[in-house]
Amino acid sequence: MSSIICHADGNQAYRALATLISKPVLKTWFMQMSSNIPEYVLADIISCLLVLLALWRPRMPKTAMGVLFISAAMVNLHIALHHPPAYLDFADSTTFWLYQRLIHDYFSRHASGFMLGIAGLQCLAGLFMADRQHTGFIGLAGTAMLLLAIVPLAAGAVYPSSVLTSLACVIVLYRENVSSAAPLNHVHKSHR
Repeated sequence: MSSIICHADGNQAYRALATLISKPVLKTWFMQMSSNIPEYVLADIISCLLVLLALWRPRMPKTAMGVLFISAAMVNLHIALHHPPAYLDFADSTTFWLYQRLIHDYFSRHASGFMLGIAGLQCLAGLFMADRQHTGFIGLAGTAMLLLAIVPLAAGAVYPSSVLTSLACVIVLYRENVSSAAPLNHVHKSHR
């Protein structure tokens, strides 16, 4: 009896997924995801490791994300200078109409300029994350915001990797602020 119920639930879930995938944008997203499964799985594994490291040793993922962002900036710089139309494919992967419209309209006419700006911000965020003092906060916060801003690009943003990496940034920010506040709390209590 329970196998019949599970089978019926499985069929309903399959039909619901098939209905979702039949929508043009989601169909494109699903096709992109399924054609690049090894890359997406690798990105998700790396993002999960960054979250786990952020919980265990916050400096390690901060350094790793800094290196990743500087590397991504170099890749985006190369593509922006030599193959700017490649970024227009992101319009097909997005699930958000506003992003589609922006990419097809204004972005398509100025792809190199936009991508050079994004590459510059990625490089700055990576360099800021390497700083152990004040700018590390700016790099982590900027990285978290950028990664959340590209979530609507879905497969183009290697979703859910972008969300997980953003979560790692937030965890590191929290852990660094808690650890930097601890000595102040200790000093404050000792003066009472």
